Amino acid sequence: MDPAVLYFWPFTNALPHRYLQVFSTDRRNHLAIKVTIRAGEPGERFLQRFKRICSKDGLFKEIKKRSFYEKPSEKKRRRAKDAQRALRKRIARAERARKGK
Repeated sequence: MDPAVLYFWPFTNALPHRYLQVFSTDRRNHLAIKVTIRAGEPGERFLQRFKRICSKDGLFKEIKKRSFYEKPSEKKRRRAKDAQRALRKRIARAERARKGK
């Protein structure tokens, strides 16, 4: 008996991960999360595994982010803020590395 397989297509342009497989339909690529239900595996364990895969892929963050419309100006402001945060982190890492030497 073949194990059951669950395919979940969250939306187009999801974050790629090793658990995602690409399927093309309508000249667009849709990324699907493929989770194989193992023989004799309880449903609870399967759902835990599915949730873990989705959270590793950042799917829940992406869904939360896309649940409301974000104006282009807000998106630009958020990206600038994220870039500044990343720059501060890089500078702090460089400072720690320099102190460690």
